[in-house]
Formats: sequence, C-alpha cells, structure tokens
Amino acid sequence: MVLLVDIDQIRRSQQELRDARDLANSMLESVPLPLAILNQDCTIRTANGAFRNLSQFRESQLVGRSFPDILQYLWGFDTLHQQLDDLRKGEPGTKLAMEHESTTQRRQTLLLQGEALTRDGDKSMLITMEDITAQRQENQILTSEKLQLENEIVVAAHRLERTQEELRGLTAHLFNVQDEERRHVARELHDDISQNLSILDLHLKALRDKQSHGLDGAEIDEVRSQISALANDVRSISHRLHPAILDDLGLPAALKALVEEFGEREEMPATYHGINIPETIPTNIAAALYRITQEALRNVAKHAGKTHVKVLLEEKEGVLTLQVIDLGVGFDQEAEVAGGGLGLISMTERARQIHGQLSIHSALGKGTTMIVKAPLRQYE
Repeated sequence: MVLLVDIDQIRRSQQELRDARDLANSMLESVPLPLAILNQDCTIRTANGAFRNLSQFRESQLVGRSFPDILQYLWGFDTLHQQLDDLRKGEPGTKLAMEHESTTQRRQTLLLQGEALTRDGDKSMLITMEDITAQRQENQILTSEKLQLENEIVVAAHRLERTQEELRGLTAHLFNVQDEERRHVARELHDDISQNLSILDLHLKALRDKQSHGLDGAEIDEVRSQISALANDVRSISHRLHPAILDDLGLPAALKALVEEFGEREEMPATYHGINIPETIPTNIAAALYRITQEALRNVAKHAGKTHVKVLLEEKEGVLTLQVIDLGVGFDQEAEVAGGGLGLISMTERARQIHGQLSIHSALGKGTTMIVKAPLRQYE
C-alpha cells in the first residue's frame, strides 16, 4: 500500500514537471524576439519560433547543434566562440551585447544579447537576437540626409555671404561711379563752363565799351561761336547724367547715338543695328538696356583693344534681345574668377531688375559677346 502511494507521488511530480516544461515552452514560444537557451557547451537546448523563423531552420536542425557554428554559417560571426566562453565562465547575471553586420549572403544587421543563468547548479545562457537591419538603414539614411542638409546649409551660407559681399561691393562701386561722375561734371563745370562764361562776360563788356564806336561783326560772331560751344558742352554734360534722347526719341535712337559717340571717342569702328523693334519700350527696360550698353562699351574700351564693335537690338516672340559684340582679344572664361568684376555684377543686377537674363561668351583671341534677354509680355 505504501509503495502505491510513492508511485502516485512520483507520477504527480512528473506531471508537474511536464506541465512546468510545457508552460515554459509556451511562454518561450510567445516571446516575439528570437530567443535561444544554450547549454554550458554552447549547444542549443531550445529555441523559440521567432529564432527558427530568423534562422530558417527547423527545431530538429537546431537542438543540440553548436550555436556559434550556426551563427558563423548563417551570418559570419567570427568571434562568438570566445565571447560565449567568457559569458559562460562569468558570474550569474553576466551579460553580453554585440552588434554584427552579416558578411554572408544574408545581408542583415543583428543585435545579439546574452545573460548567464544558474538554476540548481545547472548553468545555461539565455541569448536573444534582433534583426535591426531596417533600423540601421533608417539611421544611415537620416545621417546621410542630415549631412546633406548641413552641407546645403553651409553652401547656402557661403552663397549668402558671397551675395552680401557682392552687394557691398556693388554699393561701393555705385558710390564710386557716382562720385567719379560728379567730379567729372564739377571739373567740366569749373574748367570749361565757368571759364567760357568768364570769357563771354569779358567779350560782352568789351562790346559794350565799343558801342559808341560801332560794333565789330567778327567779334560778335566769335561770341556767338563761344555761346554755341558752351551750349554743346552743357548738352554733353546733361547727356551723360541722363540722355534726353532716350526719353524723346526712344532706345534705338539713343543706342545709335551712344555707339557713334563711342566710335568717335575711342577711334574704332562701331555700328548699331536694330531689327523688328517695337514702337514703344517700357521706360525701365529702355533705361536698363542703355546703361548695360554703356557699361559693356566701357569694358570694350578697357580690355578688348582697338577692334570692331557691334551693338544689335532685336525683338522676337515678346523678348527684347541686346547684343554687344567685339572682335577683340577676348578672355578665358574658365580661368576667370567666379562672379566676375563689379561692372559685370552691376550689369547682371540691372538685367535682373527687368526680369532679364545676362550671359557672356568669350574665348582668347575670339572676342566677347554679351547678351541680355528682357521679356516684354509681362509689361503689356
């Protein structure tokens, strides 16, 4: 009778063990993270379904197999034997964590974590593995985009700084041009106009003194000639400050007069040609193109040498195109400093203000062509 009681107790204990094992296996299977329990010799005691899915091995192919060998075969873990050995020899609670990028055909990034366990003198190791490939790729994309954004910010900052420097330089250039023009006007007013007026005053006084003796026709003609020259000087100064012909006769006539004056002054052939020019051109466009032509001709005089200069103005499909062409020495555009000089900056800015585009084409020994395209339709 006593023997039967002991057998029942053993059976109940065995059933409790089976129930506990089944519960543990059920709990192990419910864990979504790939998980394996290793024996002291690093063989696999058990592995859950998530680990089987990750490794694509059946349970029979895993249990009893060397865990480091499987990971070496699947993902190229080279140092796992030593690290698991250190974990196995460590005190209970010793932990392991490592990140590994696969070197095999399975291109994955894995996070392996482990902990040494001891139960009733039985040592084992709990290992979890997580596929963090997508996470690392997202991090790499974010890092790359961050670096790209930082680079774009740096480039934009440099461009902004350069633009600010160009604006400061352009402002200084415009002030210098204004001051220089004012000096020229003041000098001509003082040296030419003022002196001529003084001479005329003396002549008129002399004529007044001679009234009683009869006027000399030759002296009167001389005074008239001086008055005519003085009037021309005044018109010339006024023309430089603002060409009245631009308002009175329009851009084509103003450009023609400007080109002829340039040719006479610089003693080089200069021609103007207009094609299909509209009867009316907006004032701001006419003024901008006139000033751009002035600056372009000034550059020709400075850099091109004695050469033939052509100025062409043409309207086509609502776009007014200005070309200033010289057959001078030209320059190597690739060797020029980016951004050009202040003269080019001022011409570019004038073109931008009328929603136009300015381009320059040049080569050593082949002359230079400056082109401005200004749309007219937006002003209609």
